[in-house]
Amino acid sequence: AAGRRIVFRSGGDGSGRVYVMDGDGTGRRRLTDADAIETMPALSPDGDRVVFPTDRAGGRKLWIQRVDGSQGRFLEPDRLDVPDTSMHPRFSPDGRWVVFTSDRAGFNDEWPLTWFPQPYGDLWAVPVAGGAAVRLTQNKWEDGPNDWGYAQLRELGRATGGLRQTSGVRFERRDDVREDAS
Repeated sequence: AAGRRIVFRSGGDGSGRVYVMDGDGTGRRRLTDADAIETMPALSPDGDRVVFPTDRAGGRKLWIQRVDGSQGRFLEPDRLDVPDTSMHPRFSPDGRWVVFTSDRAGFNDEWPLTWFPQPYGDLWAVPVAGGAAVRLTQNKWEDGPNDWGYAQLRELGRATGGLRQTSGVRFERRDDVREDAS
């Protein structure tokens, strides 16, 4: 489904808007009108939703909405007043999670290695349906931009108990695991 649509950012008519168009390049239309900078959009596997960082509330927070423009919301509304940056979102293969980079836990020790560290921080994942984000990495190296590969699926499974390896690098959702493990 995602191959039938292309989602992208353009600054041609403002300070960075998100657009969608058909896979053949026709049907271009703007998805966002907020007085904000919006960038790095990602399309859900079913092609129905788009997620992207926006500075609508200050900082860079993840916004998700349907491709038709409806049902827009912040993925983590409880973090709107927290000064952090969430970037490079990607949907999980099943569309239930968004993995992203965030500096919310700070940087470990990239400062001595470069003039300025990459502003990615660690990898995190947040449920599309709502809930707390799960930290996937914690190390001194840059962890972004990301994609859903074996490492991210393995770390999400370890962090939540919600995925289990079935064979090779295939994972399936375990619905018998409670979201709140406390």
